Amino acid sequence: MSAKTDILFRLGEPEETDDEDVYALVDRFLARHGTDAAILNVSELDGFLAALACAPDMILPSRWLAEIWGGEAHTPEWDSLDEAQAFLSAVMLIHNQVNGDLGGGLFEPVFLERTLEDRTHLVVDDWCEGFLRGLRLWPALSGEDMTVLEECLAPIRLFATEAGWKTLDGMGQDEIEDRQQQIGPAMERLFGHFARRAGQPVQPHVRKTPKVGRNDPCPCGSGKKYKRCCLH
Repeated sequence: MSAKTDILFRLGEPEETDDEDVYALVDRFLARHGTDAAILNVSELDGFLAALACAPDMILPSRWLAEIWGGEAHTPEWDSLDEAQAFLSAVMLIHNQVNGDLGGGLFEPVFLERTLEDRTHLVVDDWCEGFLRGLRLWPALSGEDMTVLEECLAPIRLFATEAGWKTLDGMGQDEIEDRQQQIGPAMERLFGHFARRAGQPVQPHVRKTPKVGRNDPCPCGSGKKYKRCCLH
């Protein structure tokens, strides 16, 4: 058994930890060990993992973990086994969260933000590029599946392809932001399409109250973040 395979078998159930700590840890490892072929940051990783979660068939970690780095040839030489396991545990935590949120109608893509002229703007390009990277691991589709996929990819292609960038040049800021907000619901639709086809349970996505973000204060008034309180 190789050292890499041994790490996978010993991952076990990761301990619960704060999302911000996990994302910061993953970002540090990607910056330290990544090459031009690797996933750039945690936003791109989140898009990549969302593509795996939405896939029509399960894609095993033994296949996709190396793709984080751009393939086996670019896999890092870790300083220690503990360092490698810390990264893998953090990635699996994010992977499990993405799957759980998509299945429960709670999915929120991890987009980046930037502030220009005192206004905060979402930066979704990295996330969209990550999704298209994960999409390359999908099997070939046909018929209705391909139609649904292309419809769900429409807002993603806007921010991750040459043709999409040209289209964005002719849009106003409000219209661009509207397209950005379409990405999350499109992913929930795509996930639900293949989950229902496979006979998997999918939580009905009906809200009578405004959606509460996972990092927002819990509406129960506990003072905790929603993800640490009534979400679970």
